[in-house]
Amino acid sequence: MPSPYRTETIPTGDTELSGMTIEFHELLSSTSDLAAVRLASTDVAGVVIVADSQSAGRGRFSRTWNSSPRDDLLVSIGLRPAAGVATKLAMIGAVATADTVRDLTGRTATVKWPNDVRIGGKKISGILVELQVQEGRFRAVVGIGVNLNLDPSAFPEIADTATSVREITGERVDRDRALSKLMRNLDIAYTLVSRGGSVHDRWKPMLDTLGTRIEFNIHPTNESVRGVATDVAADGGLIVRTDDGQMVTLDAGEVTSQLGG
Repeated sequence: MPSPYRTETIPTGDTELSGMTIEFHELLSSTSDLAAVRLASTDVAGVVIVADSQSAGRGRFSRTWNSSPRDDLLVSIGLRPAAGVATKLAMIGAVATADTVRDLTGRTATVKWPNDVRIGGKKISGILVELQVQEGRFRAVVGIGVNLNLDPSAFPEIADTATSVREITGERVDRDRALSKLMRNLDIAYTLVSRGGSVHDRWKPMLDTLGTRIEFNIHPTNESVRGVATDVAADGGLIVRTDDGQMVTLDAGEVTSQLGG
């Protein structure tokens, strides 16, 4: 099992993530995979896994995550949330990440539902939430990648669709400083929801998907359908008026593309 080259502890306090261990690794196949292993093999309440580089980082639909070694923030947070919190982790992660990007760039970030954080329409961060339930108890891994010092032009497949903090500010970003901001923002949002609060009213105005046409698949037939995203439900589901006038609520796995206004 991989051993970290360094560990830190989130300062103890009156928050849900206080006292959690942060592991730093040089190279992992996936920070999310190791976070899941740690949760499955120990009784710790949670763990944070950070990698300098990943060989198999991933996003939704098994897409790869491009990153230059040691240049960007690659982190996964393993948690044991209550059921009511588990369903809201995508919202929690998006709000915390958007706040962090704003702190680092001075620019307002938007969210392409359900998990891409963008500035000026270009992706700067992606969030992937993976849940497991065993005997009614949840284990969750929230994987977050933030482009800090990435040069998008070095990756032709994302050159026109991605950006980074350095590209926006013109200054190199210290990864540990960015991680500290992200963990603070995540702790605030996670603690709020864990204690009965909500981030929905902060998250909804961030969504640049509302009012746009999207294409999605209907389960179990996998039929492709188009419609206009009109609202979001309390649990984060996207409410869509289809082209034939039906109202449907989608989960995060169903949307295949955002077509624009």
